[in-house]
Amino acid sequence: GGYLQVEGLKAHKVHKVVGGEDKGGILVRDGKDTTAKKYPERLKFGAYVREVELEGERLFYDRLTDTGPQEGWVATQIPGKELVVPVDDWVCWEVLGGKELGGIIVRAGKDMSSEQVGRLETGSFVRQLAVDGDLLQYELIENKGKGPQTGWVLIGGEMEKKPESDEPKAFVMDESLANAPEPIRRRAEQRAEGGLVCEVDLSPFTDPLGLFTNPGSSIQFFSNLSQASQVPSGQVRPRPMFACLITSMQCSSEDNKAEWSNFKASFVPVLKHTCFKMLLRIGRNILPRPLCNAPVFPENEYGQESDGASRPVPWERLADVAVMQGDLWHAAVLYSNALEDATEGSDAAAGLLSKRADCYANLGEADASLADAKKAAELMPKWAKPWGQVGWASSLLPESAETLQESVDAYSRAVELEPFGGDVEALHGVVGRLMAAGDAKSSDDEKKRGNEAMEKGEYGVAVAAYTSAISRIQPSEEAALQYALLFGNRSAAFARLKMWDSAIADAQKGVEAKNDLPKAHARLGTALLGSGQCEKAYPIFAHAVKMDGSFDLAREGLNSCLVESIRMMSWPAKARKNRFNMDIWRPAGSTRIFACCDVHFDIRVNEEWVHNIDGLKFQDDVLIVAGDMADTFHQICRGLGMLKSKFRRVFYTFGCHEMWITVPEMNTYQDSIVKMYAIFEACDQMGIDIAPAPVCQDTFVVPLFSWYNCVFDEKDPFPDTDVDQNPFCKWPIDKDEQVWKFFTTMNESYINLPYHGNVLSFSHNLPRRDLPYWTHVYHQAKFIGCTEIDEQVRKINSKCHVYGRSHRRFGREIDGVIYVNMPLGKEDERMEEFPPLMLVFDRENVCAKEWGINDVEIANPTLAAIEKTHYSK
Repeated sequence: GGYLQVEGLKAHKVHKVVGGEDKGGILVRDGKDTTAKKYPERLKFGAYVREVELEGERLFYDRLTDTGPQEGWVATQIPGKELVVPVDDWVCWEVLGGKELGGIIVRAGKDMSSEQVGRLETGSFVRQLAVDGDLLQYELIENKGKGPQTGWVLIGGEMEKKPESDEPKAFVMDESLANAPEPIRRRAEQRAEGGLVCEVDLSPFTDPLGLFTNPGSSIQFFSNLSQASQVPSGQVRPRPMFACLITSMQCSSEDNKAEWSNFKASFVPVLKHTCFKMLLRIGRNILPRPLCNAPVFPENEYGQESDGASRPVPWERLADVAVMQGDLWHAAVLYSNALEDATEGSDAAAGLLSKRADCYANLGEADASLADAKKAAELMPKWAKPWGQVGWASSLLPESAETLQESVDAYSRAVELEPFGGDVEALHGVVGRLMAAGDAKSSDDEKKRGNEAMEKGEYGVAVAAYTSAISRIQPSEEAALQYALLFGNRSAAFARLKMWDSAIADAQKGVEAKNDLPKAHARLGTALLGSGQCEKAYPIFAHAVKMDGSFDLAREGLNSCLVESIRMMSWPAKARKNRFNMDIWRPAGSTRIFACCDVHFDIRVNEEWVHNIDGLKFQDDVLIVAGDMADTFHQICRGLGMLKSKFRRVFYTFGCHEMWITVPEMNTYQDSIVKMYAIFEACDQMGIDIAPAPVCQDTFVVPLFSWYNCVFDEKDPFPDTDVDQNPFCKWPIDKDEQVWKFFTTMNESYINLPYHGNVLSFSHNLPRRDLPYWTHVYHQAKFIGCTEIDEQVRKINSKCHVYGRSHRRFGREIDGVIYVNMPLGKEDERMEEFPPLMLVFDRENVCAKEWGINDVEIANPTLAAIEKTHYSK
């Protein structure tokens, strides 16, 4: 039947679904356009898919694992979030060849002599488990093909004998042999008539070796190396091979047959994994393995014209495998072979030279590495890697001013092209060595060069210059200031390149070097702000402004942070938005919602009240805390943490007392915004919700930031210049006209979320003028409410709004909204020994019911009596 070349396998790119965790997966469409029809089922979060077509940010996939549509179009990302990402640790291969043979051969082991366990059907898809040279160990992907579940196959394919027909065929002279010499044609005829025969003569090449086994045994090795190289006509020359003979005299009788079977079952696997695998592999590391010890093509195909170009040897791929295995000398030889096949002067040649330079450098061959790296840099002068390799190889040579200068120049060029990775630190180290060798350049010279590069917009050059300047700083009294300024300048260069991690790291070093330098703090704030961390940047800018109130850069940064806060685009704000879907699929009617306000946890009796709330009966319920938790940050965190242990979820917004900068906190928080961000961060760490979220299906809780304004006082809508009810608050903006606008504007990002069903909102300050408060307090109306809050309450169609501030218990429906105030208040304001909570959602409807902290409804509610005595018209 002859032989044919069977194709092997082809690798495919694999992607993983990383988005849609909160929704169970991502949307799939039947077309690439966003207007295409959506599939009803989502592609499951964590699924692996094969890339069929990738166009921009749209991927046509074939699903490999998990559930979802078998194929379709998905978006790879949405603004600010990736949905599908390529992966390197999950490799998919497709079987291409073997169609006429029923698939490609699968072997039990890596050796070609291993047992053939079956065939892997053409078109099957498998997952890579391991790769050894051109051999692949695979695992068959479920429902993606037929064949053995696992095994070893040849990636590049192999020669196989063509399948023969059952009926004998008369010999037909191959047209390609028509003009061949007579001996070759006669030999082909004889083989066709007589069939192929291969005789193997195995001879012992060791004496029997006794083994200390039970039963006792011996082993002897055989090979065919002594077999004559000439074989009779009509026979095939055998390949070199060896065998071993295991004997046991104790098991020679028929009575010991079972003992012999047990011995084979236990001893042969041990022998296979020690002698046949470990020892032979060690031997091959000592003696070079021949590339091929037999003809690639059968002799009866000599003289035939090829139907296409021969498959090239994948030298580079083999070399990469050798590098991963740590065989660097072998890899260098293979890269050399690849260079012979590569086009001279091409980018591919530069890449191979760079890889070989790495091998030589790690083997300690600095001269050879330097030569290859220089050639690669010459071929691709705008590629940073070979320049870094030149710097590394030069630094390995015997130290001299010339070699160190060459290393500095090369590293500088690498940093100028790609100012990240290890080249920056390497440049810093080698410049220090050059300085020790007597280099005359000063730190000021390099700083000047860096400043000029910044003005020209050459930020990579600036990074290299500032790095050199940092290394040249001499010990002196002004060294700390020099370090702070240079690290700050390099941070600014990294910031221009949008390399935020490097910019933050350098700015932090500048602050550590000179903590009392406002510019160093401003650089750190700039890097944090650019990286999307405005909540961390604001305190840094505030500290710089406190040190130097006329520092424009710090003030501009402070204002930029406030703007970013309004947009809710910081990383913590985005993380809070991601909690929106945490309970969106929780069954409707599975939770209750309670409310309280003005807890004042720093008052002892109120702390005891919090501790006395039943710790088990509210574990499926939600609590709303509408501000004034405590005065100090420490007590705020203690109180919220205790409440979080009592309820499944706690929703919170700050009140006036939280914004106080108390005497012990004056050195900690520059202003009330800094303290607010600290409270936000603590809430994030404790799992306290400060952003809107559903608590079950069709039920939403919406916190609204608020502050009072003087317009709430209809009789005298102007600020009171003589009285301030919150003198401990410290604001970077106008306290009368801007603070309340700042907080209500922050709420705008929450207004347009997809609320429906039961919506419950809450704020600290009063949203309406007709809600009760203590009017006898001097100018109380100017410091208690903000009517703009009620406008936002109406926009989100809230059915119940909880508020605080007034310290007056209240619960009544007004214009379709139930307004609730349930203050714990101060000790002299208590109406009961153990004040209750307010139930505002009873699993089905919004309400206003006083509820005991032991989970019992109050039989004679105080609110009813208050309605009759205080609020009745």
